[in-house]
Amino acid sequence: MKRQVRITAVRQVVHDDLIARFENPIEHACDIREGQQWISINGECPEGLCKAAWESMREYVESLARGKGNFYDGWMKNPMSAMISCNDGFRPFSFYIEAIENDPETEKTIHDVAHKKEQVNIQTTDIKLNTIHP
Repeated sequence: MKRQVRITAVRQVVHDDLIARFENPIEHACDIREGQQWISINGECPEGLCKAAWESMREYVESLARGKGNFYDGWMKNPMSAMISCNDGFRPFSFYIEAIENDPETEKTIHDVAHKKEQVNIQTTDIKLNTIHP
């Protein structure tokens, strides 16, 4: 059975020193904003998600959609989740990905249902962000 996977843009880091040293000036680099969410259905790339970011997380999302988790033998508190960064070396975004029930209205993670624990979910409003935007 395939599950849905919620993808949340948690934080972006901008390396101004690397941009100044190595990157040709560009006017627009990324449309993603902190707190933005997408739902992957059946392990597919959600509409509107950056293709480069998708390639960084695709294998994890596909695994979670198939019900597999516990990456790297206990890496995450919620075994049905992962924290993945996109591959932009100048301004990478960190994404929290988690398996959710097939009914997104419930807002419960698979971890909650299986273990009856408090939901492990990153809310960007609960995090003090020190983000630098270009």
